[in-house]
Amino acid sequence: MTFRDVSRGFLRKNIKIQKLRETCYNINTIYSTVFPEVNIMKKLLALLITLSLLAGLCAIPSFASAAQSDFDTNYGFVAMNESSRITLKEESVWLTAKEAAKGDIFDYIYKKPVDPNDFELNYTVVNDTTRDNGTHSRFNIYILPSAGAAPGDGVLIQLIQFALGADNDEIKHKLIVGSGPEGGWDNYASFNEDYSVALKLYSKDGTFHLSVNGSDYRFSGANANLLKSFAANGGAYVRFSARFQEHGEGAYGGDYAVASLKDEEGVVNFGSKYGTQEDRSSDIDVSGPDSFEGVYGDDIKGKLEFTRFDYNSLTPEGTTLNYSVTEEGLSLFGRNDENGFSAGVSYQQPLTLDHDSELSFTLVMPDEVYTYNSNKVAEYSAFVCETPNVNFSGTRSLYLRFSFRSDDYKVSSSTPAVLEVIMWDDQDANLVVASNTVTVAPKPDAGNEFTFRIVFDSNANCYKLYVNGQRASTSATELSMTEYFDKIMAAKFLSTTVSLATADRTSGGFAEGDEDMIGFTLRSINGLKLVNESPDAVEAIELYVDDVTDDTVLLSWVEAELPETDFDAPLGPPDGYLVKRSKGVLGDDGIMNTEDDGAFYVEGLGTTSYEDKSVTPDTRYFYTVSAVKNDGGNYVELLSSYSVRAVTSNGEVTEQTEPPAATDAPSDATEDNSGSGDATPAQATVDNSRSGDSKNNALPVILGVGGAVIVAGIVIALLAVKKKKKG
Repeated sequence: MTFRDVSRGFLRKNIKIQKLRETCYNINTIYSTVFPEVNIMKKLLALLITLSLLAGLCAIPSFASAAQSDFDTNYGFVAMNESSRITLKEESVWLTAKEAAKGDIFDYIYKKPVDPNDFELNYTVVNDTTRDNGTHSRFNIYILPSAGAAPGDGVLIQLIQFALGADNDEIKHKLIVGSGPEGGWDNYASFNEDYSVALKLYSKDGTFHLSVNGSDYRFSGANANLLKSFAANGGAYVRFSARFQEHGEGAYGGDYAVASLKDEEGVVNFGSKYGTQEDRSSDIDVSGPDSFEGVYGDDIKGKLEFTRFDYNSLTPEGTTLNYSVTEEGLSLFGRNDENGFSAGVSYQQPLTLDHDSELSFTLVMPDEVYTYNSNKVAEYSAFVCETPNVNFSGTRSLYLRFSFRSDDYKVSSSTPAVLEVIMWDDQDANLVVASNTVTVAPKPDAGNEFTFRIVFDSNANCYKLYVNGQRASTSATELSMTEYFDKIMAAKFLSTTVSLATADRTSGGFAEGDEDMIGFTLRSINGLKLVNESPDAVEAIELYVDDVTDDTVLLSWVEAELPETDFDAPLGPPDGYLVKRSKGVLGDDGIMNTEDDGAFYVEGLGTTSYEDKSVTPDTRYFYTVSAVKNDGGNYVELLSSYSVRAVTSNGEVTEQTEPPAATDAPSDATEDNSGSGDATPAQATVDNSRSGDSKNNALPVILGVGGAVIVAGIVIALLAVKKKKKG
């Protein structure tokens, strides 16, 4: 929010300098009447306190109003597709396309609500090449229940403009006026001589009418009922789109110059000749480039420890999976010859995505990727969803699906990808709330990486999607993303899927003799790289001390078994055990401390005992045992036990199957799996909490200071009154 935004908020509330002077005078009069003997300095202080309070109260609605000033950007219109362009002219705003093209040329929505009982639109069709090429174009006006509603949810007013002959001025100036989705009109209206149209939607005697340059039509049936419901629910929104007919090899486009529009606050006259429009145009001129454009957001800021209980597989039975944590991250590959759904996981931890926190993640593709063509469909996807452990279609989700289009079986992963951005709602009749498609270029220095960022743009007051630093969402999708992320989705989770199917999606799409798998690697989430450096947080191994002598300690434990989950252990099953020993040392303060005193590898999962023959009499020892993966002398812990205690003074055996007390616990050092053979402490605590999420809240400080100022003013006033009474 800029100072100019705040200033507009005050202007909209008609807080003028003159009003402020009058307020000051009135307050001074009150103080003089109540406290006639109080000196001028005390009066002034009390006056300033009161004005500060008034300013704070006024600022609340003003800032709320200023937050709505984003409406002014692009003069209240939002482009709903990539080709749309908004241009300011002297007496109008031109809704047009970046270049002439056939089909759906432009699509806009007006961001402020209108009253279906009293809506007006004045526009002129300019530069419409259909007049010279014997074709027709359609101008669609949708009256919708909400800004994010699909066109099919509203009432369609369709104006068909056509030219059946370049010399036939009468037909060139005709309009066919129709209504959808039900029935409607097949009637004619006429352009004015300059191809301008005055359109009015209004109600009279309980009936909704449409007037097009004086030709009047009535709504009935479902359309009339929809308009009544929109009016009863506080208003409607207007969406404009234009479609131009293809003719031979040509392509046709045009511009619609909107001179004025009546919304719920009254008639808005567009164009630079009107003062309010000069303010609006400056919003665009000074905005500068997109600050998020060109920023990859793929910097690694820390580590995210992989725990398989945080991930569930989404693939159906019969899928061959190869999931592992590698140096690149969480590798997700699989194969399904029955239906093609080959890999996919759901991350169980909810994500923070709001106006202050962005969401980013990076996917690393293999050197070669499967393609999308007329024979097979290879699709790679990730989606931000409301509910975990289901595919995107079973929940509300922002579905991000990308593919590599080629007739070849495989192509390089540095090939540009086609990304589909889909706002999906399984509880909406239309399912697809909004969508757009964009081609994403590879990173120049890492062509096999795709970094997705969802950020809130405070200037545009909406969420935006960027992929490899490129804006990948359109205004329409962003409008829906904002509505769902802020108001509809109760939670946000991240899931991924990969599939390779035949073109008709009836079976897997792998070629005969192809033994490969399809997938990618999830490298990072919010700048934290996925690693597997600590044992899974599962039930501890049961460890016992069976016998103790002056120079031996006999240990036994239950054979380690990895609990079954949807996600296989990335390191595979353990192949042995690591026994760690710590020694108790009595400090000068009388507190028993511990120090590392050895580590011993026991090979084979079936070996469940160990006799320690290197102990010293009259010494207190602590033991832990871990099921480990022996990687050439580097022992990676998978399961660990609690500490148990053995005292070698008189054969005393003390077992401790709960976590030891502070004086008995091994030191909390970071574990070193370097394979040096040195003793290491008991299972280290891994803290995956993220720093920097908390922010200081200034409100208590403001309230505290404000309260102190108010109290000071009251005390001064009371002291003055008291002094007067004493006098």
